[in-house]
Amino acid sequence: MIELSDLYGKEVLSSNAKLIGVVEDVALDLANWKVPAIGIKINKGNELYLNKKKKLVGQQVAMVKVEAVRSISDMVTLNVEMENMGNTVLEDYKAQNTLEDQVGKRVLDKSGREIGTVKDFQIDMESSWSIPMFEVVVDKVLVDELKVKKKIGVKPTIKLRTSDVKNVADVFLLGIDVGGIKDYLSKKPASRVD
Repeated sequence: MIELSDLYGKEVLSSNAKLIGVVEDVALDLANWKVPAIGIKINKGNELYLNKKKKLVGQQVAMVKVEAVRSISDMVTLNVEMENMGNTVLEDYKAQNTLEDQVGKRVLDKSGREIGTVKDFQIDMESSWSIPMFEVVVDKVLVDELKVKKKIGVKPTIKLRTSDVKNVADVFLLGIDVGGIKDYLSKKPASRVD
């Protein structure tokens, strides 16, 4: 699994080793907890390959299907040659939700008690780009109650299951209360609490 925020700014290469651009954004399907597409800020001169017109000022962004991603390491490598990139672009695709839109939203338990703020999401590329977990920066008042380890200079975070999210709008509303979060965290592998 990788953190979605780790994708931002990574260079994107075609399968024939041509630099396309950099990852600008990540689309989120919050109803199904999946990543359908990544937004690539296209390098000047590559617009034609991605069915985009050149801009006078700035760079074009193309939303590309995640099925076109072969691997992610220091760079994002696609399984498509530059000359065939137009087939992977989602024309006129406007993501309803992006990672950038969700980070910083408040997280509330089912009774409305504030837990913290959304920091990041984890994606499982092996499982059709599903989003099984999200990371929350815990409010100070709950750090001791949730038994979150304190580290000097680092805000305390926990990882929660997306399956516990009841609704997402202006806030993330969980379907469990603080007691349910404590139960979940107490049965966790060490990776759930940082």
